[in-house]
Amino acid sequence: MEENELKKDMGWGSFVGIFALIALSIFVGGGTLFGVGFHFEQESVIYPAWTDLVGIVFAITVLIVFLAVWLLSSSKR
Repeated sequence: MEENELKKDMGWGSFVGIFALIALSIFVGGGTLFGVGFHFEQESVIYPAWTDLVGIVFAITVLIVFLAVWLLSSSKR
């Protein structure tokens, strides 16, 4: 029983960790949504500010969720 719960926690941790890494890479990569995916939009005058804003908000949201899940999982033990 305990091993199954530990596996679930490890699974969630790695799953959320991957999202945190993606969010961090987006944030460091100038806030562009999905980094490479929207770099072509930087040529335009209208889109860069919008994609930067979405990327930064997404990164912050994912990091907050990551911290919340981490605190909840560590408080259970």
